[in-house]
Amino acid sequence: MEVPVKSSEKKPFRLVRYFSATSAIALVLVIAALMFLYRHFAVSGIIELAERQNEFLTRSVAKAIWPRYGDYLVLVGKLDADALRARPEVAGLNASLKALSRDLPIIKVKVYTLDGRTVFSTDAREMGEYMGSHMRTYIASLEGREGKPLTFLVKKEKFNSISGPLFRRVIAESYVPVRVNQVTYNSVFEMYMDVTHLMGRIDSNMINFLAGLCLAFGALYGGLFLIVRRADGILQAQYAELNEERIRLAASLAELQRAQKMIIRAERLSAIETLTAGAAHEILNPANIIGLHAQRMLLEGEEGGEKHQGAEVIVRSVGRIARICEDLKRFSRN
Repeated sequence: MEVPVKSSEKKPFRLVRYFSATSAIALVLVIAALMFLYRHFAVSGIIELAERQNEFLTRSVAKAIWPRYGDYLVLVGKLDADALRARPEVAGLNASLKALSRDLPIIKVKVYTLDGRTVFSTDAREMGEYMGSHMRTYIASLEGREGKPLTFLVKKEKFNSISGPLFRRVIAESYVPVRVNQVTYNSVFEMYMDVTHLMGRIDSNMINFLAGLCLAFGALYGGLFLIVRRADGILQAQYAELNEERIRLAASLAELQRAQKMIIRAERLSAIETLTAGAAHEILNPANIIGLHAQRMLLEGEEGGEKHQGAEVIVRSVGRIARICEDLKRFSRN
């Protein structure tokens, strides 16, 4: 059976091309993951730092204002918002906090009762409001959390601080429970800290970190690229050799197929010659016998008679058969 040889060739594997594509994707993913982890841990560090500082500020503020305003902050929770804002204690609390903010990094303070109502805020508009349900859940779990603060980072386009409005700031908001005389929690303070400069430092460090990663991975990529390009050159050369060998093998296979066809034809011709010689021999033997009988009939019959004429026809026919058989024998010998 003849094996067809395809004229189209399969393209070789382009190692450099696939290395470039896959390594670029891998590098982007790795750098993105590292940047995400760096920012995550950096922000977590800022939250932890802000929480500790806000907890310290809360203890300091509570210690300063509680002797004078503690009872008011605990008992005033039933008043409506307008009544809260009209209380004379509000002005005293604002004055005390403004004085403290000159020495401490305080930008805003809110005080909640244990049912989640705002009884004081340096932004008077917020007084009388209630916390969200998740914050009330936090207050309900204070004992189980052992009074651990809860801190969030929030971006503010405008923020009303003690000293006046601030714009485009990142604020750390810490909810810190306050307990007097170490008996039970009396209220929850929300202390605000401006961490914009720290976030700016993170962003600056991230740029430097990204530049360092790009340089490091760029150097690694360059080294690997040279190695891969060298390997690709070797593979391409080997592929070319294999392709040439494939072409040679295909040509040899085609030659073998042609030789096979010739052998099959020769075998067929040999079989035909053998068959022809045998058939000529088998035909000639009875023809000679018939010819001998016809010769005898010629001798015994009267010339011109019907029997004599029939014998002449037989002799001539046997002669033709003998000549044909001799031609077949010569064909089988050639």
